[in-house]
Amino acid sequence: STTDAALEFGQIAADELYRDYLRRHRKDPSEERAKLRNFLSKIVETAFRGPLDDATRKLYIDDQIASVEDDGEAIKRVALIALKSPRFLYPLLDSERPKSQRVANRLALTLCDSLTADDWLGRAEEKTQLEQEQQVLNAARRMVNDYRTEAKTRSFLYQWVEVNDSEEIIKDESNYPGFDAELVQELRRSFDTFLSDVPWSESREFRQVRQSDWSSTTRPLQIFYGDAWRQADEEKTGLQRSVSDPVAHVGAITHPLLMSSLAYHKTTSPIHRGVFLTRHTLGRVLRPPNAAFTPLNPDLHPGLTTRERVELQTGEVSCQVCHEKINGLGFALEQFDATGR
Repeated sequence: STTDAALEFGQIAADELYRDYLRRHRKDPSEERAKLRNFLSKIVETAFRGPLDDATRKLYIDDQIASVEDDGEAIKRVALIALKSPRFLYPLLDSERPKSQRVANRLALTLCDSLTADDWLGRAEEKTQLEQEQQVLNAARRMVNDYRTEAKTRSFLYQWVEVNDSEEIIKDESNYPGFDAELVQELRRSFDTFLSDVPWSESREFRQVRQSDWSSTTRPLQIFYGDAWRQADEEKTGLQRSVSDPVAHVGAITHPLLMSSLAYHKTTSPIHRGVFLTRHTLGRVLRPPNAAFTPLNPDLHPGLTTRERVELQTGEVSCQVCHEKINGLGFALEQFDATGR
């Protein structure tokens, strides 16, 4: 995978980045392929997170340029050897670097999954302006507002709630008329906006991901889910904040996208919801079930409630080791049907 990525980047660097570099540096001297050397130096210095010594420059740049006459092939060779190097693949091998370089490296890696390629960060690094605690805090606050940090945080939150963008959520049309692909798309928009807005609100209160009494809503969501999903400002159109409701909105946990994904085609699933709360909210560990089982068909037990049907299936002593933790939590969410309404 690292080889494929290096080859792909090398092609982009040769076809697009170098062409743009030549356009911006058309007045620079070009003797002995000087522009190519400067371009490749910038790439390798960025990949290796710092200036190059003479031996490193000779191995990764000069020797590669001397090997081929075509500039594009030279760029691809440098990209391949640099991006396959431990100097790039293992970013924490920087103990010999100055402190500001190490701090910049870790900030970029931790917050943005990136390199120290931003100009302002490079200048702070060169001027040793990342050695005092307040300097590091100021840099971190600036990077928190970067779109890459927002994307990484949203990805983490999606992973926490185990909601897959590609997962198809389908419900029985006779039981839940109106719950269709268009409504699921509205739910995804709502959920994504909510998880984007909360961490970057004025309060930056991460606990609101679980505790908020509002969500993001649209007119179709209000029609299907009721007054708790009406817009706080009904004069506006499009996606916006809902009214406050401490029952329908309990952060991401009771969002219909999550509730419907933790339910069956026709019925709710207290077990799925209980497992989610046990693992992802309480942080408890559950062992795998002793054997795979098929949920009891409601049509075969028409006289039983969902609670009674679950208790019947998980009543054995061996099952209760885990289900005494799971079932009660799942039953607590039974006020939400299979669509999360």
